[in-house]
Amino acid sequence: MVFLGTCALECLQLWHPPFLESLRSHFIGQTILGTTFAGADFPYYFLGCWIGWGWIRYLKNLTTENTEEARRASEDMWHFEKNSL
Repeated sequence: MVFLGTCALECLQLWHPPFLESLRSHFIGQTILGTTFAGADFPYYFLGCWIGWGWIRYLKNLTTENTEEARRASEDMWHFEKNSL
């Protein structure tokens, strides 16, 4: 989804209707929409999306492991308290 969005923004740089040109006349419009098309940017978009996907997977696995570890610790504590009564 991110890759498609960045590719669409890059392709918008080929289109110069008056409403986009008026947006591009401001700093924010230039920053978001860009001004010149560069096909060489597409591999960087793909690489950035791939790195972002890997980072999200890493963080998901990290939180899943921590959640499982906390659940086991809680069960162990409950088991210890139950047996000590």
